[in-house]
Amino acid sequence: RVVMVKDGGLGLLSVICRSSDNDTAYHACGVLANLAETPSNREIMLRREGILQHLKVALRSDVAGTRREAVRTIANLSSEIVYTREIAGSGVIIPLIEELSSSDGQSRRFAAMAISNLAAHEKNQERIVLEGGIVPLFAVLTHTSVRSDEAEELVTKRYALSAIANLTACHSCHTKLMEAEL
Repeated sequence: RVVMVKDGGLGLLSVICRSSDNDTAYHACGVLANLAETPSNREIMLRREGILQHLKVALRSDVAGTRREAVRTIANLSSEIVYTREIAGSGVIIPLIEELSSSDGQSRRFAAMAISNLAAHEKNQERIVLEGGIVPLFAVLTHTSVRSDEAEELVTKRYALSAIANLTACHSCHTKLMEAEL
């Protein structure tokens, strides 16, 4: 994985994840998500390659799988708090919040994971609340689906609860949290 990043493959993958060919974009985003699992790749992906601009395009895809892999990439990139402000400031919060309502259970899980990671940084908490994250996070807690695996739904709910717990650390968000119409 590290060799691919160091040998320039990342720039090519970043462009391919924006492809108009759905299968190509899906697989490129999947490779990026896998690469983002390796801690030493994250800084290169974010700072040298500017991966977020490409992921924002993938987040607007009509293909649920491409969006899911883009969200998974962001969840992996945001697993280190040092990058969460940069990620939250890139314009991905609203698409992540939208994925909380996806019919794809894995998309919901990765979105809840990413939002939980981003909400761990105090500077992101108010932004997530102001951009409409409260109600969709609570909706994840009540979501039931006949198509979803029960264990997968439980993990998704745990990530949503983690995000809500992180958001409650923001005292200026308490009023909005208490006034949220659920």
